[in-house]
Amino acid sequence: MATDPEDPDSDDGREEPDDIPAEPFTGFDALYTAAFSNVIKNIQRNLAPAWRVTIPAIPPLAFKLPPMPVVQLPRIDLGIYAKAAADLAPLLRAQHDQIAKVFAAAQAALQRIYPENWQGVTGLQFDFLEVVLLDEGIPMVGVPRAATVQALLNAPDAAARRTMIGTRWRSITTDCARALDSFHRASIQRDLRFARKIIAALRDGHPEAAQALAANLLDSLLRKHFTADFKTITDNMPKGKRLDLDDYTLRVACVVAPIWAAYKQFWTNQGDLVPRTFARHASAHAVSAAQYTRTNAVLATMLVTSLLWLLEHEAGS
Repeated sequence: MATDPEDPDSDDGREEPDDIPAEPFTGFDALYTAAFSNVIKNIQRNLAPAWRVTIPAIPPLAFKLPPMPVVQLPRIDLGIYAKAAADLAPLLRAQHDQIAKVFAAAQAALQRIYPENWQGVTGLQFDFLEVVLLDEGIPMVGVPRAATVQALLNAPDAAARRTMIGTRWRSITTDCARALDSFHRASIQRDLRFARKIIAALRDGHPEAAQALAANLLDSLLRKHFTADFKTITDNMPKGKRLDLDDYTLRVACVVAPIWAAYKQFWTNQGDLVPRTFARHASAHAVSAAQYTRTNAVLATMLVTSLLWLLEHEAGS
């Protein structure tokens, strides 16, 4: 029997749309999880090695969407897509809060890696820091204040940075004094008493006395607390092996780098000039106007303070 296309009761053998099985909306959860877990993987693979640090793994489940109700999407009812979007909205808001917490935790971890006096400082590129710390011997961990760290990084060259240490000696001395007063670890209390005498000598107009005491306290601290690494940290021969900062965590590397610079060896009996930059050996064995300056006294004080900062904050150092 023929069917009448205008007859609503006629049957042409085709099913009505409402009778077609609905297809579930799936796969979004897996894509979402993979996308955000890859963000963390990129941080771990690219950022962490650049800064010589380890960022703990964050499990992919931390980025997993909350359980989603199965959404049936009929083939022809386009309005259901708007309903699906409305259903997803509260889930995405909840996930936004979850992601914010994860990244806040990651940011807090990075802040713990950096010393407090680097907070807010820009231009902290490791290759450049290595030059300032390891080649120029300028301490920047624990002291000085962030504004001075930023100014040092912005300075055009090594001479400008050294001049800045000299012109800002009062504020840097204050930074060192405040740092020393914040240290409470029992194992360094005796050392702190001598470090405070260095500050007093500087403030009283006796940079030579401050430099001499700082140079010897620095050596004493290394021999007492860095027994295993003492030779490595102080073995700075003119044509010797450069200190490998990759052997240390970021904080330790940035503290010991300028110490290694300060232990550069020289030999007057071989015609070497007395260094004009702070040098522990020159301070102990080649007392001269070239070596004993207020700028060098301040640098020596910064080295001692930075090392004490490390001993205060890094258990087992």
